[in-house]
Amino acid sequence: MLVSRQLSLSSRVFKSMHQYTSHEVKALRRNGSVKIPLPDDDPAAFTILMNIVHAKNKAISSQIDLPLVTQFTILVDKYEMHEAAGFIGEIDN
Repeated sequence: MLVSRQLSLSSRVFKSMHQYTSHEVKALRRNGSVKIPLPDDDPAAFTILMNIVHAKNKAISSQIDLPLVTQFTILVDKYEMHEAAGFIGEIDN
């Protein structure tokens, strides 16, 4: 997945990663985005997280099953993005 600087603002983990990996930092500064391989992360859950970070909430399906919610919450915790994704738990039915 191609990520932007916004990810560094939303996640201390990605911010730290960008500060210490010179190749990725140079590419991020030059292009405004950088490819970061994340083979252990669920692509659908990561896409939801990126849609939230980039304020594309309408792109998030309202029909999300429990396994996907589980993977999403794992990523939120892994990348310390609780504040960015916090509103998800506050939605009233």
